[in-house]
Formats: sequence, C-alpha cells, structure tokens
Amino acid sequence: MAALALIMERRRNAAALGSLLIPAALIAALLLALWATQSKGAVAACAIAIGIWLATLVLGRMVSTRPRATVFAGWIVALVAATAVIGLLRAKPDALGRSILFRYMYWQGACDMIADQGVLGVGANNFGRHFTRYKSVECPEEVESPHSWPMQFASEWGLIGLAGFLLLALGTSLRAAAAAPGALPAHSEPDRAGPGPVVPEPVIAPSQNARSAKATLFATTKNRANAETLNYATKPQSSASGPHSIILWIAAVFLAAFVPWIATLGESNVVFVALHVGVAALPWFVGMALVSLQSIKSPGIPETPVFAMAAAIAAGLVGFLIHTSIDLALFIGGPATTFFALAAILLAVRESRSAEGEPDAKRTTPHPRAEIAAALVGLVLIVAIAAQLARPAATLADSLVTARSDNRPSPWDVYNASAAGLAYHEGHAAYRLDATAGIELIEQLMRRVQSLAHSEALLQLADECRRRDPNNSLITAHLSGIYRQRYEITHNPADFQKSIELYRVCIDQYPTAPMRHIHFANLLEEYANATHDTSPLREAAAQLRTALDLESRRIYVSQPNRMKPLELNVLNSRIQSLSNE
Repeated sequence: MAALALIMERRRNAAALGSLLIPAALIAALLLALWATQSKGAVAACAIAIGIWLATLVLGRMVSTRPRATVFAGWIVALVAATAVIGLLRAKPDALGRSILFRYMYWQGACDMIADQGVLGVGANNFGRHFTRYKSVECPEEVESPHSWPMQFASEWGLIGLAGFLLLALGTSLRAAAAAPGALPAHSEPDRAGPGPVVPEPVIAPSQNARSAKATLFATTKNRANAETLNYATKPQSSASGPHSIILWIAAVFLAAFVPWIATLGESNVVFVALHVGVAALPWFVGMALVSLQSIKSPGIPETPVFAMAAAIAAGLVGFLIHTSIDLALFIGGPATTFFALAAILLAVRESRSAEGEPDAKRTTPHPRAEIAAALVGLVLIVAIAAQLARPAATLADSLVTARSDNRPSPWDVYNASAAGLAYHEGHAAYRLDATAGIELIEQLMRRVQSLAHSEALLQLADECRRRDPNNSLITAHLSGIYRQRYEITHNPADFQKSIELYRVCIDQYPTAPMRHIHFANLLEEYANATHDTSPLREAAAQLRTALDLESRRIYVSQPNRMKPLELNVLNSRIQSLSNE
C-alpha cells in the first residue's frame, strides 16, 4: 500500500523514473508472495485496503471536512459487515468454504470458553491449553489460536481486554483523522519549508496614474520573487554526506537495533542468527531505501513522501485487521510489532504535520535530553530482555537439537550424564518460564525408571513443569504415567488409583479425543486385573462406547487418522467382553 502511494506521489511530482524501481520491485515481490500463499482472505483484504485508499482519494474533500463522521461511518460499516458474516455462518457454516468452516468451529469453541471463563479470560497465549476442553468433536484440529483477533482478545484477555483494544483502535483512528491535512484550518496549511518573509499586498489608490501603479506592481513582484528565493534557500538540502543522508540513517538504525542483538546471539548457530536478525533487518533497510531514495545524487530522507503515504498506510492497517479477523497474525510477534509500529508512525506523521500550522508558542516538543534518556532506557531494556530470554535459546539451540535425536538406550544415570541429558537439564534451568525442555526430559527419563528414587525425581520434575504450565494436559498425562510406573515398584494400589485420578483430569481437559477414552479404558481394565476388582470394568466399557461414538462423528478428520475397520471390530468385541464381566 505504501509503495503504491509512493509511486503515485513521485509520478505526480515528476520524479526520476529510477526512483520508482524499488517500490515497483517491492510490489512485484509482494504480489508474487500473495499468489504463492493461495490465500483468498489475504487477496480480499488487500483488495479492500486498496478500495479504501482509492475512496479516500476520490472523496478526499468530504473525508477531510468531516473526519470524525467518516471514521464512525467506517466503524459502523465494519460492524454491519461482521454481523452479516456471523449470521451467514450461523445459518450455513460451510457457506464460505471449508477453510472458513474450520475457523467457525474454532470460534464456536472460543465462544464457549468465553462464556465459561468470565470476563477476565484465560490469559495470554493460553488459548490452546483450554481449547481442547471446548472443542467440538467435528473440529479436526487442536489449534493454539482461534484465528481471529476479536476472539483471541475476548478469550485470552477477556471481554475487558477486547473492549480496551477496540477503544484503542477507535481512539487511534479518530486521532489520525483529526490530524488529517484537510482537517486543519485553511490558514494553517503552511509551506513545507516554513513561513517566509511577509510580502505586503500593493494598495493602489484610484488617484494613482497607470505609471505609478505599474511601478508599484513591479516592485511587489520583485519582492515576492526575492521572498521565494530566500524561502527556497532556507530549505534543508539533502546530500549524500549531509545529516539527512540515508547512509547515516541506515547506520544509526543498524547500530541501535541490530548490533546489540547480534552481540547477544553471537555464540549461537550462524543459521539461527541469520534467521532471527537478517529477516528482521532486511525490511528495515529496504523500507528505508523505499521511502528515501529518490535519486542517487540526493539520497536524503524527505518528509513529504512519508506524509503522502499516510492514507495508504492507514488503509493497509484496516486491511490487515480485516484479514486477521480470520487469521492469527495479530498475535504473532513480527506482524503485531509491525502493525503497532506503523500505527505509531502514522500518528507521528499526522501530528507533526498538524503542528506545522500552529504558532510556536503552542507547539509542544519533547526536550532533547528526555528523548535521549528514553532511547537509552529502551535500549537497555531490549538488551536485558534479549540477554535473559533470547540468549539461552540461542546458545542451547544446537545442543537441544542433538539431544532430540539421541535415542540410544542407556540407564538413568548414564543418560543424565550424557550430552543429551545435560542439554535437557540446562534447557529446563535456563527457560524458567517454559516447560518444554522439562517435558521432553520427562519423556526420556520415563523409559529409564528403575527405582523408587528415580520415580521421586521424576515426580519432582513433573510437578515443576506443571507449576510453570498448569493448563498443559500433556503434563497431567505424564504424571498419570509416572504413578502407573510407581505402582510397578511399590505395588501400592494407592499409586494406581492416583494414576486413574490424574487421567480422569486428562479426559476432562480433552473430552472429544477418542484415543484418550481408549487409553483410560485400558488403564481401568489393568487396575481391575491387578486388584481383582471387577467394578472398573463397566466404566471401561462405557469409555470404549464413548470412543466409538466420537470416532463416528469425526467427519472432517483425514482418512489416515481414522480408525480402521479392524480396530473398530476389536473395540466392539472388547465392549461385549467387558459388559459380560
């Protein structure tokens, strides 16, 4: 969107054709990427964004004279359109295709989650931990996101969080519209270089003769020409070595943002650094060149192209919100950061443009020392966060990859002392807010339990993982397995009962998974055989019937993941046998 607006602006100003190459190449690359994704939603959102931008160009006077009314009208249109789509899906869920049908199933689960969890939500990034509890059996996937920013805000941040984001978006759109060029008073639209010398208008009395009038007019015209010359001379001229040089700006951005990042990740794998730093740095540099490079002779960073792209950026942000209403990009770090950064840039450009028409006494600008202090504090925070969170991941990345591929059989003590075991232990200690390394270590150690001491150590590790990730049903399943192993050592029925109790929680956490019901039936049957108590067998038969019922309703699950006829026959035979006990 910004590239399209920049091309239009440069063509309108008769800029050199060479200055169009970078934005044109960027547009071509993005169109190619759009075609490669085969995303109908992305294409539709892009078309809507372009339509909004063109509408602002055609209806520019109306938009500029009534900006707030235009914003409210846009929000009303968005609300009506969303209501219409929801009504259509409720009437016919597959009306918009299979992809939207699956998303509608995610949204149904999210609505049940919202109704059950109240207004505060389940917490950021916790949707996937709770979704399986509310997922319908027809839904084919266990997703970590509902693929919709309103649903994710409402389910994770609660209705309060959704209302806060909507107020933020409404306030941002109103602020941007209020600072639009046409919304400024007519007398406050200044020349780009600032006010020049005041040139008085000639006053020609009726009694003056033609010669004196001509002389006065000539003098006034000369004064105006001198004023324009002076005004042009006071404009800041860009040059390759001047303070506005693109080279210096790129160097400044690289030093401030990417050198500390590279230093933090310096000991890690080269590919890791390339992916995490290079992919982030490239758009900065390409974008800098896109905005600034109009000619090789004058590679400066003018303000006019940035301001000319403001309406297109705003339309692009609207298109992004529309697309992410059926996608998950707003909750992914890179796209989310880009979205909010562009919104901030849009507001900053609008505000600075509005301030040009105000008297000097009314302008409020931050003190340079305050700006420097804020920048230093932000830089320190970024480096500290990267050092505490990103550096451990980078330094342990290679060793954890090696650990995941080490499946050699070995006793408990030998494995813990091996490179793979040490990598998992170091990862569990380094990632103090995450349980992934600990869960994988549990899976490795469960195969090597040989004594009660091993079982106790494994229970401590599992409890720590559950403390870090309390809603992860996989940890609950592992705890059930640990207590089942513990029974083999202690022969204490209480350990087996604890295993059954924990797996019952697993069923509650994912009630529509047939395999969990089958595993629970196996556990109950084993307990009945071990304790010679036949009462659990009836519950085991009921669990197998539930599994068969769920399997028959999994209509959107791919065929390789469906139960084979032989497996179904075996389950029916087991149900018959258990029911006769």
